[in-house]
Amino acid sequence: MSSQGGVSGSSRSSSRGRAAETEPSYDRSITVFSPKGRLIQVEYALKSVKLAGITSVAVRGDDSVCVITQRSKAPVDPLLDTTDPAFSHLFEITERLGMLTTGMAGIDEEKETPELFTCDPAGLVLGHKATSAGLKDLEAIKFLEEKMTGEPLPFESTIEMAVSAMRHVLEDNREGHDIEVGVVRKSCTAFRTVSKRLHKYPQGGQSTLDQGGR
Repeated sequence: MSSQGGVSGSSRSSSRGRAAETEPSYDRSITVFSPKGRLIQVEYALKSVKLAGITSVAVRGDDSVCVITQRSKAPVDPLLDTTDPAFSHLFEITERLGMLTTGMAGIDEEKETPELFTCDPAGLVLGHKATSAGLKDLEAIKFLEEKMTGEPLPFESTIEMAVSAMRHVLEDNREGHDIEVGVVRKSCTAFRTVSKRLHKYPQGGQSTLDQGGR
C-alpha cells in the first residue's frame, strides 16, 4: 500500500512540474527563465517565424548577397492592396544595408565585402555563407549544403543559387509565387529590391527569375 502511495505522489509531483513549466508567469517576459532554464517567450518567437507559411533564402557570393522571400499570402479581405509595404518582408535600412525580417545583408563599409547575418529572437547574431528561415527552412538549408561546394560565386551565380534553393521548396502551381528579391554588390553598393513572380519550374526559357511581377 505504501508503495502504491509513493507512485501516486511521484505522479502528482511530475504533473505539478509540467504545469509549472507552462504557467503564464514564465511566458510573460523575455527575461524570465522557466524552472528548466527555458525562455518561453523566445521559443514562441522562434516558432512564429514558421506560422506565416513563407520561406526566405539568402546566399552570399564573392562580390554580392542575394536574399529572396515569399510575399505574404493573399489576405482574407480581397479588397486589401497586397502591394502595400505592410505586406513586405524586405526593407532598405541604409544605402548599403537591407533587412529581411529574418536576417540582414549588406556591404561592410570597412572591409568592402558582402556580408550576410541572421539575428534570432534571443539576440544571437551569426554570419553565413547561405541560410534560410521560415516554413521550409530545413529543406532549403539541406539543398544549399549540397550545392554550395566552396567554389567562387560571382554575381549571376549567387542569384542562381538563391533562386534554385527557393524553387526547390516551392509548391508547384499554375499561377506561380510572388517573391521579393534584394541584392547588394560591391560594384553597386546600393541595396536594391524588386518584386517578381517565380514558378517551381522555369517558364519561357527563363533560367533565373521569371518575367512578371511588380
